[in-house]
Formats: sequence, C-alpha cells, structure tokens
Amino acid sequence: MSVTILVMAWEGDHLFDYSCSGCFLDTIPGELELHQAFGDIEENLKQNAMCIEQTVKELQSDLTKLCMGGKLQNTGDSLQWISNYNISCVKPFTTPCDQLTNFLKALLHFLKTEEGSEEMILQLLLDLSTECGVVFPLNSCGASFHVPSSTSVHAVEFNDSLDALSVWDDVRLRLRRFLVDRLQNCQEINDVLPDIQFKVQCLQRLLFLYPESEVLTKYQSIQCKSVQNMLKNNVLTNIDEISFDKVAHGFENMIPVMCTMLRQDMYALRTLVEDSKVLKFINNAYLQNIADELSLVIEKLCEQQLRKNIQNLEKTSKSLNKQKGAVQSVVPQEPGKRGRSLCLTAHQLRCLSHLMKILLHMEKRVKELASEVFLGSISTQHGRNVRGVLKKTLANIDGPSETNKANIQADQLLLLTESISLECGWRNAFKSLGYSAAVCLKVVIDDTCSRCLQQENEQYMSSKSLATSTCPMQATWDQWIEEEQPKKVAKFCSDIMEEFDILLPLALASNESFLQEIREAFLDGCSKVAADMQSRLEERSKEVPSKVPVQNLYIILSTAIFIHNYLNKYENLLKESNTNRLLFLPIQRYQEFIRVIQFQVTNYCISVCATSIFQDAQSHHWDDSKSFYEGERCSFSIQMWHYYCSALRYDLWSVLPSRLAQQLLAEVLSESLTIFVGRYSQSCPTYNRTSQIRIDITAILLCTENLLWSVCHSAQELLQPSEDKSRWILTIHNNCNALLAALAILTSPLEKLYEIFCNGFSEYISVLQLEPVNSALPEWLHWIQPSYFSNALHGCTSWDKIAVEQYLILLLSQPNCNWYLLLQMLMIQECLVPRILLNNACCGETSDFTCNLGSKVVILQRSTCNPSSGYRLLLNQLKDLG
Repeated sequence: MSVTILVMAWEGDHLFDYSCSGCFLDTIPGELELHQAFGDIEENLKQNAMCIEQTVKELQSDLTKLCMGGKLQNTGDSLQWISNYNISCVKPFTTPCDQLTNFLKALLHFLKTEEGSEEMILQLLLDLSTECGVVFPLNSCGASFHVPSSTSVHAVEFNDSLDALSVWDDVRLRLRRFLVDRLQNCQEINDVLPDIQFKVQCLQRLLFLYPESEVLTKYQSIQCKSVQNMLKNNVLTNIDEISFDKVAHGFENMIPVMCTMLRQDMYALRTLVEDSKVLKFINNAYLQNIADELSLVIEKLCEQQLRKNIQNLEKTSKSLNKQKGAVQSVVPQEPGKRGRSLCLTAHQLRCLSHLMKILLHMEKRVKELASEVFLGSISTQHGRNVRGVLKKTLANIDGPSETNKANIQADQLLLLTESISLECGWRNAFKSLGYSAAVCLKVVIDDTCSRCLQQENEQYMSSKSLATSTCPMQATWDQWIEEEQPKKVAKFCSDIMEEFDILLPLALASNESFLQEIREAFLDGCSKVAADMQSRLEERSKEVPSKVPVQNLYIILSTAIFIHNYLNKYENLLKESNTNRLLFLPIQRYQEFIRVIQFQVTNYCISVCATSIFQDAQSHHWDDSKSFYEGERCSFSIQMWHYYCSALRYDLWSVLPSRLAQQLLAEVLSESLTIFVGRYSQSCPTYNRTSQIRIDITAILLCTENLLWSVCHSAQELLQPSEDKSRWILTIHNNCNALLAALAILTSPLEKLYEIFCNGFSEYISVLQLEPVNSALPEWLHWIQPSYFSNALHGCTSWDKIAVEQYLILLLSQPNCNWYLLLQMLMIQECLVPRILLNNACCGETSDFTCNLGSKVVILQRSTCNPSSGYRLLLNQLKDLG
C-alpha cells in the first residue's frame, strides 16, 4: 500500500512538469550554473534512491506479516512471493447491507440539508477509496459492490442490494451536478496552470464517480455548447444580416479564445486518459463542431448571395428588356453542372480569403499545441486512471476468466492498432463554393492587374518616372534572406502582389480535390499577371537612358527581383510532393530578365565612365610642358569618377537588395579601375606632368580604399578574397597593385630606378618569400593606408583598438545591418568593445565617454533601425581613447 501511495504523491507533485518543455533559456548558463544544476540533480537522485529503498523495506515488512510460512530474507524473496502468491485465497471483509445503506442514506441526507457540503463529501469518499481500499461502483445497472482492493483486504460486499445502489446513484448524481456546475461556471479563459489544475480536479472526481466514457461524453457536450455559444456571440449574432466580412471578423475574435480552451483541455485530459482519447475528444468537441457550424454559416451565406444574384439579374434584365428568356434559361443550367453558381464581389472574395487564413492559422496552432502537449509521451497502450490505488485490473484480481482474458486481449490489440489524428474538416464547408470562387478569382485577378497597369501608364506618361513604394523589411535572423530583400519597387507591381498575398489563403486552403479549381485559378492568374508585369517592365527598360533617367533601371531591376521572390514563395507554399514545379516557366523568365537588366546597369555605368567621365583633354594632356594647376590637385576626371561612384553607391543602396547592390558596385569599380590601369600604365608624361600622375594614382587608390569597404561582406573578403566567391574584389586588388607599380615606375627618380635595376631585386624578393602568398594582394593597402594595413602594427600595443576600428568601418559601410560582422566586432580581441563599455559604466569619473555611454548602448541595441549611428559613435570614442 505504501508503494502505491508514494507513486500517487510523486505524480501529484510533478503532474504538469512536462508543460514547461517548450520553454528555453534566455541566456547560456555558465560553468558555475551547470555545476550547481548537476549537483542538484545528483542530490535529488540520492534522495529518490533512499526513498525507494525505505519503501521497499516497508513493503518487505508488510509481506512478512502476511506470510504464514516464515520471514522473507531479502527483496528478491518478497518479489518472488508476490508473483507466486494466489491473491484469490484472500477473503475480503464484508459489510452488512443495512449498515451500508444507512451510511449512504446519511450521506444523501447531509447533501440535501447542508448547502455546500459536496466538497467535503467528495473528499471523504476519496479518502475512503485511497486510504481504506473501499471500491465504489461506476455503473448503476448490474454493478456489484463485491470488488476487493488490490492493496487492502478490507473491502465491502453487497449481495443484490438494489436499495443501496439506488441511494448511491442519488448521491453521485448530486455530486455530479456540483462538479458539472463548477466546470460550466469556469468561464474565465486564462492560460495559466491553476485553471488547468482546477479542470483536472473536477474531471478526476467525475472519473471517480462515473465511467470514463460517460465523463468524456458529458464534458464533450459541455465544451461543444461553449464553442457554439462563442459562435453565436461572435458570428451568428444576427443570422438574417450575416455577411462574409462579419463571419471573418467573428472567427478572428473567436479562434484565439477557442485555442486557449483547447490547450487547457489537452493538458487536463492528457493526465487522465489515453492520448488517442484526448485527440478524439478534441476532434469531436472542437474541430468537428467548428466544421459543422461553419458548414451551416457558409450554406446561409450561399443562399443569401444566390438570392441577391437573382435579384440583380432580374433588375438588369428588366432594365435592358432584352433576352429575358435567354437569361432565365442560362442561370439554372450551371447549378446542374457545378452546383450553385454564385457571383462574388472582390470584397467578398477577400473576406473569404481572410476567413480561410484564420482557419489555416487555427489548424496550424492546433497542430503546434498537440506537438507541445504530447511531446515525449510514452506509448498510449497504458491509460491513466485517477481512482488512486484502484487500477483497471481490480476487476480481475480473483483471476480473469476466459471471457475477461479475451476482452483484455481485444483491448490491448485495439490500443496497439488504433491511430487517431487531428481531423480538421472545415474545408468541406467550402465545397459548394469551389467553382464560384475559382471563376470570381480569375475575374478579380484580371481586373486588379488591368487597373494597376492602367494607373501606371497614366502616371508614367505624366512624369516619365516610375512611382515607387518601399518594401517593408521582414524581421528575420537569416542574414541571407535580409540581403536578398529589395528596398524600393514599382508601385503598380507592389499593389498587384499585395492583392495576390490577400488571395493566397484561398489557394493554400484548396489542397482538397473539390477545391483544386481555386488553386489552379490562382496559379494561372499568377503566371498571366507575372508575364504582363514583365512585358511592362521590359518596355520601360528600353527607354533608359534615352528618354528616362537611369534610376528607373535600378527600380526595374529591384522590381524584377521582388516579383521573382514572390513567385518562389508561392511555389514553395503551394507545391505538393511528387509534383512538377508549378511556376517554373515564369520563374525562369524572370531569372533571365534579371540577368539582362543587371548587365544593362553595369554596361551603362561603365560606358558612362569610359565615354564621359574619363574624357578630359585638359587633364590627360601628358605632353604638355606646363604642370596641371601647378601640381596642387588631381585630374577632374578622377574627382568626377569618385563623385559618380559615391552617387551610384547611394542609389544602389537605396533601391536594390544589399548583396546585389554590393556586387554591381564592385563590378563597376573593377571595370573602371581596369580602364585606369590601361591609361596610366601607357602614359609618358613630361617632367612637369609627372606630379599629376602621382596625385591621380594616389587619389584613385584612396578613393578605391574608401569604396572597397562598401563592397566587402567580411574582413576575410577584404584582405584575402577568393577567385570563386569574390572575383571582382580580387580584380580590384590586382588593378590597384598594377596602379601602384605604375606609380613607382613613372614617378620615381631615375637614379633610384637605375640603382635598383643594377643591384637586382633579390633583397625585395627574399622579403616577399617570407610572407604568405595572398599577402601580396593588398600590397597597395600597406602603402596607401599604413595606419590600418601595415604588418608592423600586429605587434604594437594599439593593435587591439585598430582591429576593432577596422570592423567598425566595415560595419559602417554595409548597406544593411550585418549581424555576422556585428557579432564578430563584439567578440574580437577578447570582447574589447563590451569590456570598454562595462568598464566605463562602472567608472565613477565623469568624462565625455562615460556621459555618452547610455546613448551608445541604446543605439547598439537598436542597430536594426539605424546601425550607422552606433558604429560612428563607437568609432569616434575609440579614436578618443587612442
């Protein structure tokens, strides 16, 4: 008996421990916390072992008293005695029928005369069952009170005591009313543990009084009524004035509350009955109930809409006064083929899509809750019984008969083979709307596309520019996804894709065969509209730069990527297993179109540099004997080239996705440097023009170093680019090295060149051989920016701050906040930046650095909104510290 009581206490203490399985740590525990946790676990295991050992000793002592032959020597002997002992020889005590009847009548009288005594009576009966081993019957008809206990020889016996059974039925009927009223009055829906425990307690006591099937049926009816009341209050407030938008709004308000109720029931029933029965309860009480009520609502909506369509048709026929018979003959023919043919407006179709979106979210949420509740559950073969020590095997203690054995085997086989899953049958409610929704969906998509294209054409003719809209940045921790998101797109394409997003739930919910027409209509419309938008974008791209500015080309490229991303998104959401790609041709066309526009952008930018910016006769007159502006400035073409590259960087950063913008800028920078290399390596300046060569190449290298931070994703790519991943960065380094060589050859004194030529390059080559092979790539950086890229800085005391400053500059130059670089910047040099912030936060001195610390931390925390401000602020503070 002690063993069983111990198990019950353990289950009661840890009844809801698994409900916290979905919680995660906010921070990574340190070594001290881990040691403490392991120590606590080890201590709990020791206490548990001691408790088990003490319980086994008590069990052995109790069994020794029962043994008639002698004392049991060890635990093994006790277990062997239990397995071999025939418990049928134990004769239970019997209670006289009149005494038991008087006891039950006293309970009934007490319940009738004393208000609020139900709780006390329930606790008394539970104590009798748990502590004394008294078994109370669950069934009233044919039930026998001659049921011995598995842990106590004390039992009660009644022989054909119909009077006692009748009194017992009256007692538990009053107790049932009390418990059911408590469950029905529990209207506050709070997803907290006490509410779940309250339900568990009520259901546990009902299971003590009645069979499991009756309790589940009664509780199912209670919850069904609650769901129907919610539907009535939120959706069916006025059945005569029902509409699609009211239905969608009502379900939107009802579903979160229903999911909370469903989660409570899952956790409560999970501790009382088998998992399969819990899922069956959820299907019947919630999912099937909602599906049935939704079918009635949709049926009512269809009837109202059909009447409105007929009325509109009659008005139209009367106003025209033509073809009245033809119209009347056409209308009833379609229902014979497709069911009811309804004409849905665009607003009604959007409301229907919103309703399906809500139901899809409900379906997803229910599956998540099921995964959360049943996480790590053991096999459902063994059910949970709340009757304390009275297990389901109590009826077979005297030895099961052949019939009972057959029933047990059948039950076990049923538990092994029965597989119940969640059944979300709400799609069946829309079966009658499949064909009508598909037809109206095509019309709405065509109308939306035609209207947006017409508005774009009118606006373009008046302003000769594409109206743009800003794409909202999706919150994500995936750096690659963030770098592929466009920033500005053509407004007409954004409006069209926004309409597709509104109608997307119609296609997502149409995975049943009777709703396939809706999905096919959505995909066909998507392909057709994508082709129309591509044709319009191609038409606009041909007018660049002859009629419209090149900024339109950037918007066209960003818009093409925007549509391509949407097509990929729709295909991933709608594709099914073992099927071909649904939007393969539109996606392929847009990929080719993006490559064409990308080439057009780079080709135009390079052509502008080669044919316009770099053409300056005055600056490039190397044969002139006069110095260029007395050697005080660089060529005008170099200055304009820097302005152009900076403006190009601003335009690309503002419109295109981050990764593509960096790639295009790197390509333009590389190709323009190739032109510079060819020009300056072949120049033969006069003595007075030599200083201009020196100033020009130095300015080119400085401007390139400034732009190079913007086109690199990491420090590795900046200093050691690979040919397969960073081809343009590698070409930039090679061109800059060539310009540096041209600078040395063209501007160095002749005697120095002659001396080096006569002595040979052995000393310089021997120095190079000691360095890694890739160190020669940024050689020009060592000369143009020795404060950042000199090898001699690695051993100096200020190298830590220089390394952090380099990462801050790299972060400052990125188009978006780069989370990888931000993390690296915080971690490098043994977390120098966090240590600086913490040290200054703890310092009592009032300095500018300390005063601005709070603002710096806030800016870093909000770096997703304005990363540049935080980087600049930290960079300035590091310079002040230096």
